[in-house]
Amino acid sequence: MPATADDLAHLLRRCGYLSTPALVAQWSNLELDQAVDKVLDFSANSPDSTFNFVATEDWRRISEVRRWWLDRMATVAAPLQERLTFFWHGHFASSYWKIGNAEIMWNQNRILRVNASGSFLAMAQQVALDPAMLIYLDNQDNYRGSPNENFAREMMELFTMGADQGYTQADVRDVARAWTGYGLHWYNDGRPPTSEFHASAHDTGVKTIFGITKNWDGPEVITEIVNGSRRAICARFIARKLWSFFAYPNPDESLLSSLTASLIATDMQIAPFLRSMFLRPEFYSVAARQGLVRPPSQWGVALHQATGRTLNETQMDYQLSEMGHCPFEPPNVSGWRQNEYWLTENTVWLKDAATQNLAWKAITAGFIADYAALTTPVLVQRALDLCGIPSVSASTRASIETFVSEHRTANAANIRYHLLRLVALSPEFGLA
Repeated sequence: MPATADDLAHLLRRCGYLSTPALVAQWSNLELDQAVDKVLDFSANSPDSTFNFVATEDWRRISEVRRWWLDRMATVAAPLQERLTFFWHGHFASSYWKIGNAEIMWNQNRILRVNASGSFLAMAQQVALDPAMLIYLDNQDNYRGSPNENFAREMMELFTMGADQGYTQADVRDVARAWTGYGLHWYNDGRPPTSEFHASAHDTGVKTIFGITKNWDGPEVITEIVNGSRRAICARFIARKLWSFFAYPNPDESLLSSLTASLIATDMQIAPFLRSMFLRPEFYSVAARQGLVRPPSQWGVALHQATGRTLNETQMDYQLSEMGHCPFEPPNVSGWRQNEYWLTENTVWLKDAATQNLAWKAITAGFIADYAALTTPVLVQRALDLCGIPSVSASTRASIETFVSEHRTANAANIRYHLLRLVALSPEFGLA
């Protein structure tokens, strides 16, 4: 199936952060299936096997990791890997503000990246035993005789099946028992804790989970959900979330059933499921093209790509935190909301403040350095192209061109600054 320029622009924007005419032109000789295969190929991305912290105070260290990740989103050759990592970060949500250790957060981030497009089962098992999740959902305090249900409940409700889907309160109680003893080993030399199974704290009694009675163990429950009796429920839950993140929320019943079958057919492998999803005609529908609002982090990364700036220069992570969409700071275990949640007056003001700071740095570095020689329509189009929105509504174009035309003579030194603010806050740049 040939890929049109509009299809490529949509695919690249949803699988990355910015889709410029220049980038689309580089992909223009590809069939759609070839383009999809290319966005799913992460081999050109640098590994993240180590992180060299510079700061000694932990609150500075988490800022280092945060800026490193946001800059990685903006610069890797295959940005879908980072889009997926952020998706799983919101899905398996845990927050620095409870965990309080930057190295633990970085280690979890690496688990999500390494497994982002692989086996959902493998990722779920690794995340469940990761210190970040054990701390965030209190499983380090889950002991025989005094089970803590927090992790058990959220593992089923938010990570694998959905609320009130395929389990009961009795299941929650016995799943909590199955996870007793899975805790942490703390070191006295300042190293972050590692996961450790404490046999003396584990409940070895018989448990009934999903109608199956035996001496269940915690990881066995995840395997049963993903590969056993609850697979169809799990697949439907994950398929809906992935479609809602990359296409538009709330797919209809027919589409969701087809997506669920597709994920089951891949044996719960994420990359082949995404390939089939990105090749569906519904993914290129009007509903999909107009179906998502850029959340602040995606918006910020796209703006840095458009201007060539880095987070270490702009420190925009502070404004992203104020907006409520900063890496390692999900609001709760449910992760972040979508779409209209980000269409608030406060978010607009914070975006403008962030853009003003970035704009001066971009201009100093030569953003549209030949602006004085360009006509107003050409200047505006150049800014739109750099920001990945070559097609805008007549009203948006007229508003921006009118402002530039009326102010470029009297405010020649500042016209690029105001132009970038207008483009960054336009409705079109606000769409994912």
